[in-house]
Amino acid sequence: MQLVERGWTVQQIVDRIEAHVRTAGIRIAAPDDQRDPLGYLAWMLRVAVPADELAPFERVAQERRERMARAAAQSAADAARRAQIDAEQEAIEATLAAMRAQFPRLPKPQRLFV
Repeated sequence: MQLVERGWTVQQIVDRIEAHVRTAGIRIAAPDDQRDPLGYLAWMLRVAVPADELAPFERVAQERRERMARAAAQSAADAARRAQIDAEQEAIEATLAAMRAQFPRLPKPQRLFV
């Protein structure tokens, strides 16, 4: 299984086995009642920790890298959009000026204070 090589600590493995035992409702046999304690431990490891699962700190590091990549992509997209708006600024101003000329602002009615 090579859990240690994949970054698992003994405490994380024990915690995962305990969590699996609780959720599955398995009762761990007493060490004296186990015919092959090492085989029993290997079975518990195979059942509790899937072969393709990353260690908790590796999973957190991977999620952090993914968040950083998404943030960098969003930042690049924002910068590209700002650059596009800056490049089209003259056309935007011309369009706004044409709209103001076509639809002038109506004067507000004057209130007489008596």
